[in-house]
Amino acid sequence: MLRSHIFRLFVVSLALLASCGGGRDSSEPRRGTLDAPRTAVVDSNECSRQPSRMASMLAHRVVNGECLRSFTGFDKRLAAGEQRRRALAVVSPRTPTVTELFDWAELSYAQYFPSHQANRTLGAYTYRYYPETQNHTAVDGEMVYVQGPVSGGGLAFVGRLADFACLVFPDSCGPQPVDCAAVTSWAVGANTCRPNAEQNQTIPSGASFAYTDSGGSTRGTATYSCTEGTLTVLGTPVCDLRVPLACNTTPLSWTVGSNVCTANAGEPTQLASGASHTFQASTGNVGAITYACDDGDLKPSGTAACAPPTPVVCRPTSVSWTVSGNTCHADSVPAEIAGGGTYSFFDAVGVPTGYSIRRCTEAGLVGTGDENCVAVPHIQDSFGGDGGAADGGASGDGTAGDGAPIVGGLVTVVDMTGKQASATTDSIGYYRVKLTGFVPPFVLSVTRPDGKVRRSINQQPIKTNGYIFMAITGLTDKIASDVAQAAGFPGAASLTPAMVAANPNAVTAAINAIRNDPLLREQIDDAGLNPDTFDPLTVPFRANGTGYDKVLDNIVVTTNASGATVVESLTCRAPLSWTVSGVTCTPDSGEETVITSGSSVRHNDTLGSTLGSVTWACSKGVLQPAIRPECMKPNDPPPSQPTR
Repeated sequence: MLRSHIFRLFVVSLALLASCGGGRDSSEPRRGTLDAPRTAVVDSNECSRQPSRMASMLAHRVVNGECLRSFTGFDKRLAAGEQRRRALAVVSPRTPTVTELFDWAELSYAQYFPSHQANRTLGAYTYRYYPETQNHTAVDGEMVYVQGPVSGGGLAFVGRLADFACLVFPDSCGPQPVDCAAVTSWAVGANTCRPNAEQNQTIPSGASFAYTDSGGSTRGTATYSCTEGTLTVLGTPVCDLRVPLACNTTPLSWTVGSNVCTANAGEPTQLASGASHTFQASTGNVGAITYACDDGDLKPSGTAACAPPTPVVCRPTSVSWTVSGNTCHADSVPAEIAGGGTYSFFDAVGVPTGYSIRRCTEAGLVGTGDENCVAVPHIQDSFGGDGGAADGGASGDGTAGDGAPIVGGLVTVVDMTGKQASATTDSIGYYRVKLTGFVPPFVLSVTRPDGKVRRSINQQPIKTNGYIFMAITGLTDKIASDVAQAAGFPGAASLTPAMVAANPNAVTAAINAIRNDPLLREQIDDAGLNPDTFDPLTVPFRANGTGYDKVLDNIVVTTNASGATVVESLTCRAPLSWTVSGVTCTPDSGEETVITSGSSVRHNDTLGSTLGSVTWACSKGVLQPAIRPECMKPNDPPPSQPTR
């Protein structure tokens, strides 16, 4: 027990030396804590879980038989250097010294290490500290570590000195590769596409990149690979003239003087480009306004009207009308219509169907003569709403969401023959498209107003006089990315319907990967869905925080350097043990193991040969350090009492 107490005092002293400067030169910059090397060691179970998620640049890996908390921000460059060394059969590249490694890091990663610092020592460490970012880089023998905000506050292993040989001294690993300049344009037929402004990076030799044109008069994608300065196109580039944008018209209001009018319920929620409509306001202030849609830009035309109602109110309980022997009944009626107001009543779900426009006068509701009622059956959309006339055509609808509805997003659907349909998402992320004559499978995309693109796949056969539901979310983007990779391409931006048709098993595998991901599976179940049947591509949902959307609320979707989609959970998994002064506790059976972002769980050990408790907290997918950990054997004195 005395030896254990002395060891704890040593660890505390080491941490105090790191945080206080250790009594050295008072000119040394004040810095955060540099923890002892053993603090990077975590429970071995963390390395056995697949996948191991901590944060975007943190992971767990086995090093010398131990599971270490590791920083992955350098991994891609380290892997590329090692791949180059092996390809060129370089046996012994020059291993950098500690000083050479630190100098290289300052030049190559100024965002983490922004100034030139001198080497300092602390115990076994040679290290540098950067007060601007509060980050440390440190070497213990051959082991390289970082600590600070870059590593979430804890000590994290980076690699061994020898691992950095090809990065610090590239010439020692053979001739330098020749990268390719960024692609400036690509042409398909008479159409020329240009990459989005942010896609101006060079392509490293041996790598590939998927370019996207989501602005201007064209839309398209093209994937290029680079081999020693030579660009090669992968797959079939796409470049099409942009389909004119429709205009969302909900919610719609207008102001004349000090009077504000709101469009009646039942007015169109979307206008096609080139179309116009006169919107009526009949509840509250009374008025009308005509809007035209010009490529996504809603423009008023003529003179708007909006005035207080005359002192007359109509309170209909039901409305029906007969045209040519057909009688229609309004699906719904407002509680009241202001005097002088004009209201459009619709029968959209019965057979026959039609509309009747009526005005509220002193004599009650009076028809304007503008009405019809015809024996045309209507169909229902994926949510049971009016889907339009059953005219023998086929349609699709869906929701585009990223944990919140994607509002005003351009949706494009491409079929096997290259035929396209487009729509704009409304205020709840919902859209509809006509699919008559389309040949599945389809590749879908939605371009958010900020330019970010999400993609999806649909393999359902179209339905005559019916709708198929097609979701576009971060999870569908992950599926699209996995299918593209199965076809030999870097990510979702490269996907075409032909790739989907050629890799049907890849779609099933991608869906199963989501169902069987440990953290996602628990979230799917927690959202009230069956993880074994959950299909992110076809499950109808609203972006309202429930069901499918609740799952989206708890994930973050990013794209890595190669263009592949990465899904990370915002939840954390609590460790299955904690150690205090060499004594390890395990939680009682039934303790909660999944922690939602912004919350915490408390684990207790009351049933075994040890006693203790600990609290774990989660912040946006990052497990926070243990809070007030306690663990002892029943006969041990309390941790606060020194051993005598």
